[in-house]
Amino acid sequence: MLFKGEEWLLIIILVILLFGPKRLPDLAKSFGEGLREFKKAMNSEEEEKPTVTATPVAPVPPTVPEDEVPAKKA
Repeated sequence: MLFKGEEWLLIIILVILLFGPKRLPDLAKSFGEGLREFKKAMNSEEEEKPTVTATPVAPVPPTVPEDEVPAKKA
């Protein structure tokens, strides 16, 4: 949902009324720092993902039922 210009103006006026013009720079700074930390955490999480590689598995010889096993010669 995109805001129109009038809606942004209303939001800015409400923020100024709630927090006062003196606290706005501090709020913007803390918001920017929080956003930076969030992006940093997201990037570090992507780097920590383990890479899945296929490990070679030794082939298993086929099994033969006992009644089909040839008799050993002595």
